Order: sequence, then structure tokens, then C-alpha cells
Amino acid sequence: MGSKQESPSEFKPTDTPPQRAGTGPFAGGHAVGRFQVERPPRPGMGISEPDIDPARFLEDVEMRVGTVVECEPFPEARKDLYRLVVDFGTETRQSVAGLTDLYDPDDLVGSQVLAVVNLGTVNIAGFESQCLVTGVDGADGAVVHLTPEREVPDGTRLY
Repeated sequence: MGSKQESPSEFKPTDTPPQRAGTGPFAGGHAVGRFQVERPPRPGMGISEPDIDPARFLEDVEMRVGTVVECEPFPEARKDLYRLVVDFGTETRQSVAGLTDLYDPDDLVGSQVLAVVNLGTVNIAGFESQCLVTGVDGADGAVVHLTPEREVPDGTRLY
């Protein structure tokens, strides 16, 4: 990862990733080919999906950092969820997230999250979710939201 920051004002759903195949850390040919090889599951990790081309992943999946500016309970949903509004610098998007076990709404407002922004809109109990806020299961099964180690400009793209 270089020190060049992408300007959040350039955020468009059709942006291309900052690196293409044959450039960056996978230049030289052999590394990209190695990552395309299917392998059996890795012992101990539970990873069963075959490896993919990293350049293709960056072309297909657009992940951006944004700041939660609104968070409220979502009682209409079948699961215990929050409705979020996330600021990506040049636009805001709404989302639904299952972060209720570890976070109160006030804990999330002002925090940065990592979200997939090019999945289209999904209707959840009459609410249009426009991005997928990412999270992982903690040791107790509660969802932990993913956030950058340090604050970065809203709209910064993961690469």
C-alpha cells in the first residue's frame, strides 16, 4: 500500500480500483497466477473457498470507509438490527446492521465503518439498504463492526 490517498470527492459507484493486474504488489506475473490456483481447505482456518485473482476482487468489490452519522433501532425487522446513515464524504447511504449486541446507537454515531457500496439496493422490512456495513463474529458470536485502525477521510477506498 502506497501513501497516495484517493480523494473522496472522486467517489462514484463505477470507480475503478487504484491498481490493475500486473501492477502494484502482484506485478511480475507469478504471484497473480499463484493466487488463482484452487487449493484444499487450509487446516485450522476453516477457509474452504478457492483462491481468487486479487485484481479481479478489487475490480468487482468496492469497499469504502464512512462515518456513521445516524443510528436507530429497527423494530420492523425480524432480527435485532439498527438502521444506519453512513457519510462517505460526497454522499450518504443508508444501511441495516446487526450490531445491537455490542453497541448502543450512541456508540456507533461518529465511528468509522468499512462498507461494500456497489451491491445495489436491498429492501429489508420496507427499508432500502444501500450499502453493506461489514462486521465479523466475535468469540461470543456478537457482531463486531470493522473499522480502520486510524481515522481516514470518508470515502477512502479499500485496496
